[in-house]
Amino acid sequence: MTEDSKECALEPPGVDGGLEHIWDTDELCILAHHPPTFVRRFADSNVAVGLIFSIWALSFSIPRVLVANHVEGLGRAKPYILKVIAGERISWLVLAVLVFFAGSAKPAWLLPPFFPIYFVATSSGGLTPPVWMDLVARAVS
Repeated sequence: MTEDSKECALEPPGVDGGLEHIWDTDELCILAHHPPTFVRRFADSNVAVGLIFSIWALSFSIPRVLVANHVEGLGRAKPYILKVIAGERISWLVLAVLVFFAGSAKPAWLLPPFFPIYFVATSSGGLTPPVWMDLVARAVS
């Protein structure tokens, strides 16, 4: 266990038997809290680590601009939010499953699918803020 992931490796009380290996998977905690550290574990490349911020910045900012006009005309925001959030949540679930099953056996295998899945997750996350802001504006006014 690394020094910067100590708070992630929590063992819930009363877990004995075959499930304790789940709580030893530091990669799941690091993936959720700090993607550059996750990538650094599998690639010693500054380009790969720098690509994370570039993906996040582009996929979180550009979809907002593209969807803002569409969101303004929506009658109901909840169906749209549920569809878009599903893409984000499913992406993180797929990454978590990949880390859980292939994290220690084939760690180099995790890096190639990480970037496209991360792009889908952050793009989905970038599609929701205009809807949330519109929802808040409707509630306040």
